[in-house]
Amino acid sequence: MHERLFTRVEELEAIKKSKRELEEELKRIKRDLEISSKMLILPPNTSVVLSFVPGNAVFHSGSTVRSMENTVKVKGSLDTGENVTISSNLEVGEKTKLGNNTTIHGNIVCKGPIKLGDNVKVNGDIKSSGNLVTGENTQITGRITVEGSITLGPNNKVQEHVECKGRITIGREAQLKNVKAEEDITIGDNSVLNSVNANGSLKTGKNCKIKDITAMSIYLGEKTHVMGDIEYKGALQLEDDVLIDGRIHSRRDKPQTKLVTKKPRPPETTTQVSATPEAPPPPGPQPPKSVDPNILEEVTLRVIEAPWSDGKRPIVRIDPEILEKWSKKYGLPPSGYRVRVKTPRVEGYAFVYPIENERYIGRGLARVTQQLRETLRLGPGDQIHILLPTDTTKAV
Repeated sequence: MHERLFTRVEELEAIKKSKRELEEELKRIKRDLEISSKMLILPPNTSVVLSFVPGNAVFHSGSTVRSMENTVKVKGSLDTGENVTISSNLEVGEKTKLGNNTTIHGNIVCKGPIKLGDNVKVNGDIKSSGNLVTGENTQITGRITVEGSITLGPNNKVQEHVECKGRITIGREAQLKNVKAEEDITIGDNSVLNSVNANGSLKTGKNCKIKDITAMSIYLGEKTHVMGDIEYKGALQLEDDVLIDGRIHSRRDKPQTKLVTKKPRPPETTTQVSATPEAPPPPGPQPPKSVDPNILEEVTLRVIEAPWSDGKRPIVRIDPEILEKWSKKYGLPPSGYRVRVKTPRVEGYAFVYPIENERYIGRGLARVTQQLRETLRLGPGDQIHILLPTDTTKAV
């Protein structure tokens, strides 16, 4: 009887001990679950399949992550090492930082800042409320929509639209469709774009090809080719060998009257009416002769930016054939003499030289320096009248 009772007590003690051990094991499991809910850490060369990380995630080098569904969701920040492959869409709640050789094969949605490392390939869209910074060999093949600013690497290929509320900085040899920014846009050399729209300024490098441009102020680098139209409101500066196939539209405000009448008209500008009607101009590109007896000839040309070598001097470069004709006809030197320049509102004087770039010869253009354009209230694409006065021959 006593032996049976003793055995029963031992059994009860064993059950209590097992219960305590089970409770401790449950506490340990719960604690581990709480830790894992705050951060997911994968050892090197580990491949997992998951769909949701309630906290942060850190993927070390060689890790591969695939989704149980279509998207890997990380509630916190994501920080990866080298050679990371996700192979699905990625949604991150806050910061995102992907290391070297990152490949995603889907879309990226991030509520905060985002940074992609070297050799990045996304093959989908990127949408973020922060700033986007990429590495050297970026290939996205989708649309980029960012509320902050965008900086793309030197070997970037995006292939779709890029839009942000900040500023955009694009590296060399980019291939983009439409680029739109609320602030400034900077484009590297040898880039090809469909259209560029900037509420701020636009600056391109050399050898860029762009279809259409709309910006506040525009600077086009050397040998840039604009295959469509240009629309601007501020300043337009063109480096040498810039080719524009379309039209140039200026959205500048009309000048105030006090600026128009700042310089008085010379006495010889008084309008005179000829007793007999003027004969029609001869066929060909020759302009009509001025009715002013103090003017030998007059040509009307379209204004483009002057080369930087002319500086701030009052210089107008015109077709060398016009200068050659004037030299033979009136005994003038080949170039360097003073002529009158006139617009519908303002007129002044300038020194005339030949256009040296063959691309602009024979196209009815006049390369006018920026200082002279500001004096005459002219912009690229406007018309300017070049008048050869009689006192030019007397001075010579």
